[in-house]
Amino acid sequence: MRISGTANNRGVVASFLKLDVGGKGINVDLRGGMDPGRTAQAIEARLPRGYSIHSFENPHRAGADVVFGIVKGGSTGGTTGTRKKPTVSVMENDPAQSMKADKNVITISGTATNNGFAASFAQVTVDKKKINIPLSRGMDPQDTAKALQNALPDGSKATIKVLRAPGAPVDDH
Repeated sequence: MRISGTANNRGVVASFLKLDVGGKGINVDLRGGMDPGRTAQAIEARLPRGYSIHSFENPHRAGADVVFGIVKGGSTGGTTGTRKKPTVSVMENDPAQSMKADKNVITISGTATNNGFAASFAQVTVDKKKINIPLSRGMDPQDTAKALQNALPDGSKATIKVLRAPGAPVDDH
């Protein structure tokens, strides 16, 4: 998940963020002036018991974007407690969509064209288990991220950075 920008809370209805964590809905009120770090702290304060934030980028830099995942049974501050971090690698063959894995965060950019010699696919390997995802023409990074989340084994979660064109919003899964 990536949090970017500063909340301004200038709408007709008060600004908020709603997340589903472990089947439980949590609401976070966004007050004017909340930067990404303060928003991540507010999310962490409302997480269900047994869940914590696993920081990947800029967890304590004021005003900077914050990239993090929510883990069950882990601890905060960029570790996962006694849980072993999985080994993650990616491979894809689409001429226009690319993926990379760095520090177990998968980054997806570009829109799939599926116009190569062979049908386009993405393959994510997690601890030697291969997950294959067919890529259809027009699949944007968010579509691929959803397909990957749906293909993961039960109980598994992934932190996926979805890159869009410059100036467009960034969504993480």
